[in-house]
Amino acid sequence: MQTQSLREFAARVAAASAADDRAFRQIIGDLGLLAAEREFTRAFDLDDWTLRRWREGVGVPAPALRRSMYRWLGDRARAELARLAEADAGAAAATQPVAAKPQGLPG
Repeated sequence: MQTQSLREFAARVAAASAADDRAFRQIIGDLGLLAAEREFTRAFDLDDWTLRRWREGVGVPAPALRRSMYRWLGDRARAELARLAEADAGAAAATQPVAAKPQGLPG
């Protein structure tokens, strides 16, 4: 998963209006960026058929439910970005050269 794509997804979720059907379909279409489609369907008690219909523009949930979905997606995206940042920091630390111990010192 690309960090930049996930950042853009998180920004779209944060800026989305619960009343905007088009934005909702786009966000639902990009769920794969989170690799969380299964968790999303479980969290909101959805079946695959419903999710597919929403992506295709056949019906959408009420704005109140969309707000809850956007909160969930935003939280998930921020958590994934934090995890990626920690992994990047760990990888960067692992590639730092280890300082050699000065010779002649005990220990």
